[in-house]
Amino acid sequence: MKHREIEAIIKKRFEKLNTAFNQVGLHYEENDIRLFRVKVKKLQACLLLMECEKNHHKAIVLPSKIAKFYKVSGAIRAIQLQEIHIRKIKAGANIMLPETYLAILSDKILHLIGKASKLLSTDKPFGKEEVKLLGLLPHHLDTARIDKFIASEGTKLKKLFAPVFPTDISLHEVRKILKALLYISPYLAIDIGTLLPYSLLSSTAQIDALTAILGNFHDLNIAIDCLHTECLALDIPEDEKALLRNIECQWIEGRTAMHEKIYDQLTKINASLVPVESLVKWPVM
Repeated sequence: MKHREIEAIIKKRFEKLNTAFNQVGLHYEENDIRLFRVKVKKLQACLLLMECEKNHHKAIVLPSKIAKFYKVSGAIRAIQLQEIHIRKIKAGANIMLPETYLAILSDKILHLIGKASKLLSTDKPFGKEEVKLLGLLPHHLDTARIDKFIASEGTKLKKLFAPVFPTDISLHEVRKILKALLYISPYLAIDIGTLLPYSLLSSTAQIDALTAILGNFHDLNIAIDCLHTECLALDIPEDEKALLRNIECQWIEGRTAMHEKIYDQLTKINASLVPVESLVKWPVM
């Protein structure tokens, strides 16, 4: 991959990032925030790949200005998802809504939106960050270096998959690694899965299916943690607390069921480990 190709990739990623950012600023809708955060993750994945063949001592990493907005927008979305989860429970059962709790969530969202709006207030806020990153890009990125990078990610997966029952944090790390590999795969000359050490992760479809399950599991974990923490700390009527405890119990049951499915899937993936010499090699280019 030559320098002009690398530069074109990063410019395109910033173009999409700015468009998504502008959309978020209109109404801070949950799906717009999700799309913006995906664009940030795609840029970050590309930068991680570029970092493996930099020509200088300066790290090619996600600029702090983007990272800060990514973080606060993520906090907004987490609360929005909490609202969605609770209203979904109500839609499927003849129960009252915890109005006090929902009102508290709405106030938190408004506060965070105000914080986000102050953080970045221009139509194209990442111009300087783009220029700086373009100046740090490597002159080229050869297939041997990419091969080594993907192999190192495969080694990380092996360590995370090793325990019989990986922690929830480990499962989230697995998802982040796999999603990053999916994000860079369109720029590579070979299917990313053929370079990973598992036959059950040998295609982008298989990788994507696993990340979807892990993503749903992570979202449910956040919802449970949020509910548990806030019900202890907030001034909520006792009848609402009882309702929220019931919702929490349903979510915990759902998490347990998801745990079992994930562990079963990871057992099968571990059993599909293939010898290093069997992995597909990059074609001569």
